[in-house]
Amino acid sequence: MKVEILTQLNDAISRSFGIFFTETRLNELQLALQSICKHLMIKNPEDLVARIISNQLTDTERNVIIKHLTIGETYFYRDPDIFTGLKDVILPDVIKNKGIDNINIMSVGCSTGEEPYSIAITIQRYMPYIKARIIGLDINEDSIQKAKMGIYKKWSFRNAPKWLMELYFEKTEDNHFKINQQIRECVDFQVFNIADINKPLYKVFPPMDIVFCRNVIMYFNEGMRLFLADTLYLTLVDNGWLVVSPAEASQRIFSMFKTINIP
Repeated sequence: MKVEILTQLNDAISRSFGIFFTETRLNELQLALQSICKHLMIKNPEDLVARIISNQLTDTERNVIIKHLTIGETYFYRDPDIFTGLKDVILPDVIKNKGIDNINIMSVGCSTGEEPYSIAITIQRYMPYIKARIIGLDINEDSIQKAKMGIYKKWSFRNAPKWLMELYFEKTEDNHFKINQQIRECVDFQVFNIADINKPLYKVFPPMDIVFCRNVIMYFNEGMRLFLADTLYLTLVDNGWLVVSPAEASQRIFSMFKTINIP
């Protein structure tokens, strides 16, 4: 496919879904397009490209495109130091400013739910007296459905602490692991496109005390990153906490935030 068409497609996908492929990754976009067409049994990729550019997709087509363009790689207690910081620094600070009731926490780009469940388990294990509402958001409808089920393969527990499966999961007949109902009820999962400029987070959800947005903004273009930084700032209460991955901790993009380094 010609570079000009791929560039137009890339721009359209960025507008509709917020996902952006740099010039050096356009070959990945073309491979993804081939996979999408195969899934949808579309013989001529240019037919699908035209519908994407003109924003004339069916709901089924949109869901398939999102599934093939987003990366659902995650696991429980990914980067465990983050959760130590949550327990030792972030939550105590929130409690100092607000108390133990009505704490709102959001996990953006939560994929199949391992991150928000890890947050819920951290609270239940170390601070069970806290009353927290946790919201998990992802654009991928299939991922959100899996998160709501709360059933995982052993691969989701790689590098997780040994006590996790023993205390908070039960083994199913097909050697999967189902999360405890008590933890499951701590998280509200919703399909949501954080890149929708007409429906920013702060206009849809109540103010958040803590927002996890890790390994998400790196997939957006510069303009969308700045939009999301502003959106996240407005979503948080005064003295609220934003948690990003080290690779995303740009003082230029997050200039309105104060950087806190936790050992």
